[in-house]
Amino acid sequence: MAYRDTRICPSLDDFVSTMKEHERPHAFIVGSPAAFRGSTQQGRDFELQVLKLFPENTPAVRRLAPSPGSSPGAW
Repeated sequence: MAYRDTRICPSLDDFVSTMKEHERPHAFIVGSPAAFRGSTQQGRDFELQVLKLFPENTPAVRRLAPSPGSSPGAW
């Protein structure tokens, strides 16, 4: 039930083109591996897309990643 009204869009562009003002995000939580974000290369440039699509009142972007010095057994 928690995701009953969730809208799934194939891309950030598709979401922005159909979003209503009350759906404007306050933050993005990015859980994709570093190979798929943090670049200027198309398809790997999520952070740049956010800046382009939300030039005013840019939502926060939080990237989740394991610490490079930690091991899964230590969690």
